[in-house]
Amino acid sequence: MQQGCSLSAHNPLNPINPINPREAAREHKPDTDTTQPTSREQELADWAPNSEHEALANSAHADLDAEADKFRCKQLADGRIAKNLDAAFTLWLRRGIEGGYLTRRTNRPSDQPAASEPHRHNLGCEHVLDLLTPYEKLFDHEGGRGSNPWISARSRLADLLNHGTTPDVALADILQEVAA
Repeated sequence: MQQGCSLSAHNPLNPINPINPREAAREHKPDTDTTQPTSREQELADWAPNSEHEALANSAHADLDAEADKFRCKQLADGRIAKNLDAAFTLWLRRGIEGGYLTRRTNRPSDQPAASEPHRHNLGCEHVLDLLTPYEKLFDHEGGRGSNPWISARSRLADLLNHGTTPDVALADILQEVAA
């Protein structure tokens, strides 16, 4: 969460953030409690981004929490809190997307999809059989695993596919070996 901006930091009685000179010139009523946030400030403090904001931030790979904090700080700093916070924040995000200045979301492990193992082809996998079965009658089926041309062709095709050879090229290679 971004630090440095909170409702208490804008408290006129806070010595670190003294009263605004324009406010000092005004007469304050003695019964007014200036330590409490106004209802608009409280509304801003209670406000949270909605699902539309989440979708916009996700599409821009932006950090929604950081942007919401910056938005709140800007509202307080300007002294003009928007009447419709949702609409104002939607505009904030859209302008940030157009201008390319939104805070980028950091890639936490929970943000990234689970990496799956790439498929390893083998002599019995669907990919190998789909490619080679139409040509099955070209191969002899006699013999054990090491000497059976049909099984050897399927195993060789799986190896070629696993090494990145395109299916068409791998199949052509296998069929060329059979023709030889």
